[in-house]
Amino acid sequence: LETTKSGLANGLSLLVFVGIPFDANTLSLNTGAVLFVHDQNDSINSLSPIFLSAGTTSSVAVKKYVNERLSLPYNQCYNDLSDEGTFDSIYYRLMLRLNYTYSQIECLKVAEQLEYTLSCNCSEAFYSSLLNTQPCTKLSDSNCRLKVHKSIHASAGGKFLSFVKQCPVSCSGNAYSCSTTQSSFPSDSYASLLLNDSKIVRILKSQDRPVTIDTVSKSLLWINVYHEETSYTYMSETPAQLLFDLMGSIGGTMGLYLGVSFLSFIEIVELIIRLVYFRFKIQPSS
Repeated sequence: LETTKSGLANGLSLLVFVGIPFDANTLSLNTGAVLFVHDQNDSINSLSPIFLSAGTTSSVAVKKYVNERLSLPYNQCYNDLSDEGTFDSIYYRLMLRLNYTYSQIECLKVAEQLEYTLSCNCSEAFYSSLLNTQPCTKLSDSNCRLKVHKSIHASAGGKFLSFVKQCPVSCSGNAYSCSTTQSSFPSDSYASLLLNDSKIVRILKSQDRPVTIDTVSKSLLWINVYHEETSYTYMSETPAQLLFDLMGSIGGTMGLYLGVSFLSFIEIVELIIRLVYFRFKIQPSS
């Protein structure tokens, strides 16, 4: 969905079913939903989640930040990392083939997952489908993965450093800040309205228990996601000094402390020309 306006009324509103309470077939430590805010081609694995509780209305205001850094020689980063020919690395190329926007953090995670696959014949569940590998589900798989993880991060000059060298840093990137507010959901009047909906009652009914307002509250939550403002914050780097600025600063410093000016250099050049002229001047014959 697209929006061209900011504010709560112009965002995305969702009524989310998060599970039936008292369901003996479902094992969960908490009840609610997990929200990720990101660009469409970003992987969510390296993002910070927003946890939303059942029985609440959660309003999430989003603000966008765009970061642009200078490339070489100012920073060890690359402007365009959307082409496989930009950087020679198997992890970098594999990251691009996953159809995600490139990020160094995600590239490092992919490199680590490949090490798990080589040593343990499995990878973390999130990457198993992406890398076409088996998920690590057994206790022996977890123990093997833990050993490999320790070996990768065992020393400062170990495998992890080699991964960093093969995963370039992007000079540009987007970030989002989110502020969340919550209130109770649903109200008694709205819950009564939901209880009159046969479809919702059929979904919420479990183990012959009566569907009550408490059941509705523990099974549903309302989410509002919207842009705080239509503009975004753009942060970029510029060189503190260009070559001509540096030359001007050097000349000004020398003139201040040594009394040297551009005319002084001209006088030195003139003196050298005169010395050469008198040295090689042809004497008249007698």
